Amino acid sequence: MKRLCAALVLLGTPCWADLDFNTHRNVYKAKPDEESFESVFTFKNTGKHPVVIQSVDSNCGCIRATADKERYGKGESGTITAVFKIGGGEGIQTKHVSVLYAEEQPVVKPKVIAPAAGDLATAPVVEPATPPKPVLGPAITDRLSVELHVPTLVQVEPKITKWTVGQAADPKTVRVTMNHEQPIILKEVRSSRENVTVETKEIETGKIYELTLTPASTGKVQLGMLTLVTDCEIKKHQKKLAFFSIQRAQSRPEPAPQPAPEVPAEAAPQAADAVTAESSTKASSSL
Repeated sequence: MKRLCAALVLLGTPCWADLDFNTHRNVYKAKPDEESFESVFTFKNTGKHPVVIQSVDSNCGCIRATADKERYGKGESGTITAVFKIGGGEGIQTKHVSVLYAEEQPVVKPKVIAPAAGDLATAPVVEPATPPKPVLGPAITDRLSVELHVPTLVQVEPKITKWTVGQAADPKTVRVTMNHEQPIILKEVRSSRENVTVETKEIETGKIYELTLTPASTGKVQLGMLTLVTDCEIKKHQKKLAFFSIQRAQSRPEPAPQPAPEVPAEAAPQAADAVTAESSTKASSSL
């Protein structure tokens, strides 16, 4: 798709600049043990003049994105490569890369000023003395996105177990599911708070477990964490965190007062007479 520059070139002709990307969105399904991967976007300069890449940035420190070079001539192709560090992330993650570029404007050739007729002593003058360097047109931004699907090998539901302050200290159940080709044994579960104890029940060896969380008291606000330790051969999946909380009950907001109905100007005298009459009737009844 072509983009018309916001300014005109020196001769008053609009300039076109375009990097035609094969796609603006890459989707990648990571393997459980992958630590990083590369996402490559290819493009072609379909504009009329060379294009200069001014910057390639991302919205996350986990991505390092670069262009294979800085300047691309008319009809030339190139690539933007984004290196994504997966780390401990799970699920679907979408990150963005911004490519800022501009088109080189046509260079105006030096103008030769000839001597006046009959003035043979005057030599021709060239202005300017040296050809001007190419000038870049207005900057254009293309936004690329990388959608990463990271498998969750140790799935915990719910991720946060909640009680309300003053609520009955009833036990609650957390389900742990192992989503892996090989069995993953849940070896240990630790609670960060003495107030909340946890018991582990094996439903299916290496596949499904149930955790029972029981608070000794719900008398005060508290936030805690569960650390699940597994025997997974992949290091980053050997520990999994879950959370629990005892929180205050959320008070319902009071309804906003309703504005008084507006009385049309022409009806105001009648409304006032009606109020006066009603007041007089009540006064008479009280006598």
